[in-house]
Amino acid sequence: MKEYNLNEKALIVLDSYEGLEYKHKSAIVALYKNLGEMFDNPKPAYSYVAKNLSESLANTLLNSACDKQSGYVEFVMSKLSKRNIEAITILSENYPKRLKNLPLAPLVLYAKGNVSLLNANHTFGIVGSRKTLPFVLKTGEAIANDLSRSGVVIVSGSAVGGDRSALLGGYESGNVISILAHGHDYVYPQSNRSLVDKIAQNGLVISEYPPETTSAPWRFPMRNRLISALSDGVLILSGAEDSGTRHTAKFAEAYSKRLYAIPYSIGEKSGEICNFLIKINKAQLVENSFDVAQGENIEITEEIVPDLSDEEIEVLSVIDGETHVDKIAELTGKKSFEIISILSMLEINGVVSRGANNCYTALIKIKK
Repeated sequence: MKEYNLNEKALIVLDSYEGLEYKHKSAIVALYKNLGEMFDNPKPAYSYVAKNLSESLANTLLNSACDKQSGYVEFVMSKLSKRNIEAITILSENYPKRLKNLPLAPLVLYAKGNVSLLNANHTFGIVGSRKTLPFVLKTGEAIANDLSRSGVVIVSGSAVGGDRSALLGGYESGNVISILAHGHDYVYPQSNRSLVDKIAQNGLVISEYPPETTSAPWRFPMRNRLISALSDGVLILSGAEDSGTRHTAKFAEAYSKRLYAIPYSIGEKSGEICNFLIKINKAQLVENSFDVAQGENIEITEEIVPDLSDEEIEVLSVIDGETHVDKIAELTGKKSFEIISILSMLEINGVVSRGANNCYTALIKIKK
């Protein structure tokens, strides 16, 4: 079991009470010079809760957290230990610096995995809606893979779609953080449980909620603020006008984060947020990893381009955004059937993605 000092224990125990809203927990913390004093001097906490909430809740606090004979403190700590969860409080030395001055900064982060990632030198958020086009999913995964292999820690949620592509891309390197909108006992959607469990082993999964906390609609925008706050830059892969990714983009702007977005064809609903952000000059247009690397001032670790033939390189070099097979044939002077054969090999090598209507998108950029 991880050892916690008295102040950390007091905050973890205080955070375990669902009946206390954030503002009340913060107010109680402010009553003490050292929160650990609450165990021996519960009167300030008791008086505050009795006055602002109820005597019943105040008595519960007094008879559990502040009663050394109740065993409640040991119960809370053992509950975390049994789940292999490390609690990082706002009073802890390793609390992430990027969150320290955040409005409504989490009082406790519940972590599974490599907690050193929380204070990584460079972090980058990648998010997208559940309804993300296949070629965008592959692009997001490729960008996450390239950045994470170059030492950048990828930050995302835990949903299917854009979030999942980011997690898949960062998983192999271990430079990836998944932020839950509920406690560790749950994963939403359940179909991502296996992936989230793997990231807990080869990366980091965090939540600002005690492990038994279930999901609720309002917790997802709250989770998105953490994605933006913990990231130095944020890439929006997709999102309709009413998509939850709009919250992430707004938080990124509010926190003065560098914002990036994938461009979409006119009228594509899943790209409404992206095109809007690019249009109003809030986000930099991104087609591949090199666009992000340039904006983030990082060097992509080589090993991106597999061993390609001269013909494959020629075809890859003329693909600009979503490019139709006929246009590629025109630019290279080859027959369409020849182009399709070459594109098939490029797709197998993971350097192009096939979209609708025989259009292809390059997932890497050839340096000429």
